[in-house]
Amino acid sequence: GRRASNCHEASSFHIGSSYGVPYPDLRNEICFLYDLETFPLDKVLAETLGVTDLSKLHLERPRNEDKGEMMSPLRNRGSRRRFHQMFDSFVVSHVIPLLHSQALSKGIFYTNRHQLHRGKPQTIVYRYQAFPSINIVRPGECSTDPHCEMTL
Repeated sequence: GRRASNCHEASSFHIGSSYGVPYPDLRNEICFLYDLETFPLDKVLAETLGVTDLSKLHLERPRNEDKGEMMSPLRNRGSRRRFHQMFDSFVVSHVIPLLHSQALSKGIFYTNRHQLHRGKPQTIVYRYQAFPSINIVRPGECSTDPHCEMTL
């Protein structure tokens, strides 16, 4: 199948200090390849939004159309179901195993030797955002105003 990549440089890069940041070794940028035939996220999202190609959204929808109106199919559980299922499958069957293998290879997991000695498997739980944040940014627009998101 075809493969997609968003690799600009072979080296990893991160901004600022990693003090207080959980798992800093997993936050470096790396090449991320996946099968577009198995996970056609862009095509399914385009169908959900009612356009033929996301890269041509600005040509297919009038410039003065409200972005909230463009995104309205994503606010409807029934119309977003196929995209949501594809995203969930992508995260669970591709992204989490990739992160897990990286964490194992870098020795990130805390190992409770006492628990392992008694034959109890260690529980590892992954949490992820159930539905992705999606922004429409047309040519000549800014994606967002400067802001800072944080969770306490």
